[in-house]
Amino acid sequence: MPEAKVKGFLFHYATDYVEKKWGNAGLERIGMKKDRYIFEKWYPMDEFLDLLTAIEGEWGKVDPPYPYKIAYSTMTHDVRWPSVFRGKDPRDLFLETKYQNTEYVCGDFEAWRDGEFNVVTRARLWIRDHEKARLFAQFYYGQVMAVLKMTGKKGDIVMDLKEEDGDLVVQYNTFIDE
Repeated sequence: MPEAKVKGFLFHYATDYVEKKWGNAGLERIGMKKDRYIFEKWYPMDEFLDLLTAIEGEWGKVDPPYPYKIAYSTMTHDVRWPSVFRGKDPRDLFLETKYQNTEYVCGDFEAWRDGEFNVVTRARLWIRDHEKARLFAQFYYGQVMAVLKMTGKKGDIVMDLKEEDGDLVVQYNTFIDE
């Protein structure tokens, strides 16, 4: 199993969210400096999960969880993303699983059509600490929900978590309204 890792810009997503919501005092509360990570450099996944854990630990569990909010909010408010996804078919986007490896390498992703309008994305995560793996699952959930919104299509994505052979397996069932 390869080493789980993430690109530095994901740390910026999280620290930008904290800074916007709680200011510099928020960054100090979780012991983070905003520019500690380089956007295109790879970092151990555990560091990113520790950051998400610190955010949740400092401000508590909410619904939806902070990892979801961080991913969703950051993507939908970043001026680069809406133009990338606007007008695209989310089914085509979700069927392409190679994209994940440009941001993070943390599991085996696969996707398939489930009927004419639906897509299933399944990830067997390599993250051994299942509580932390759940944080990543929520973060990814926020990303795919943001992508769905930015395409302009209507629908829903349902996340299902289960353990299989000691691994946390996450399935995202995308239902597109036609």
